[in-house]
Amino acid sequence: MLDSKNLLETATGDKVEFFAFPFGTLKQISQEALLIAKKYYDFNFTFVSGKNHFSNANRFLINRTGIGPRDSLYQLQAVMAGFKDWPKKKERDKLRELLF
Repeated sequence: MLDSKNLLETATGDKVEFFAFPFGTLKQISQEALLIAKKYYDFNFTFVSGKNHFSNANRFLINRTGIGPRDSLYQLQAVMAGFKDWPKKKERDKLRELLF
């Protein structure tokens, strides 16, 4: 993670502030990876569904939900309504425990 950050910053001359765990679910993110991301990046994105309430958001564990070209309008509406959020609550809570 740090090598990629340094390479991008050298190539672009800009600070890299954001990191997204490519397959950022609890199974793919270790506590070590979370702590490294927290230390070197200002904002980190998981791939765990959930609304981000920016008044009290944790900038080191920003939730995101994937939508692809094969997803139906119904699936998009379900995501936008938050129906995919509640099944992932335990996963979000566990990631927060690993980070703090």
